[in-house]
Amino acid sequence: GGDGTVHYAAAGLVGTETELAVLPVGTGNDIAAALGVASDTWTAANQLVHGSTRRIDAGEVGGRVFLCVLGVGMDTEALHVVHNSPLRRGRFLYTWAALRTLFTYRPRVMRITTPELTHEGPVLFAAVTNTRTYAGGIPIAPAAQIADGKLDLCVIPDGGLSGALEAFARAMGGQHVHMDGVITSQPTQLRIESDEPLPITLDGELTPLTTD
Repeated sequence: GGDGTVHYAAAGLVGTETELAVLPVGTGNDIAAALGVASDTWTAANQLVHGSTRRIDAGEVGGRVFLCVLGVGMDTEALHVVHNSPLRRGRFLYTWAALRTLFTYRPRVMRITTPELTHEGPVLFAAVTNTRTYAGGIPIAPAAQIADGKLDLCVIPDGGLSGALEAFARAMGGQHVHMDGVITSQPTQLRIESDEPLPITLDGELTPLTTD
């Protein structure tokens, strides 16, 4: 399956010696891409049969693990659009859902704390990633590596509709990290708080977890 299927499989395998082979036939497939698994199904299957194994990092929040991304903010609402869409594959589905959501989303105030920094203010989107890409290939954290012992934080603050559209356009090429106000960091742990509970997504899956 895709990242969501891997997410649920990993929940039962993290901490064990059982190996997980990822065949990328889902919507996003960003975990498979980070592992170097081919997008072509037959080539990928051949890799899984004849390839080698490796250990990778996993993030944890509220007792749940994630291998790709933890998202809070606009992308959570965009995922509702994705899940309600009759379309089920491809990066363009995420792109369409995100653009649609940009015009209606109200940025929420968040307090984001790591050992190195603290940020408080209206946030359009915050991502804690273990992979370079998410949402079907968007390089949200260009410097991320799946086995470096760190997570990659990207915070896009509220910049109004024009700022949101610019950030979205530049994110397609990984250039959003150079925008004024965008925060990037590589923490080993962090905390996200808000005065109102905000839904959290894990590996592109809607979850019952919320910010503190």
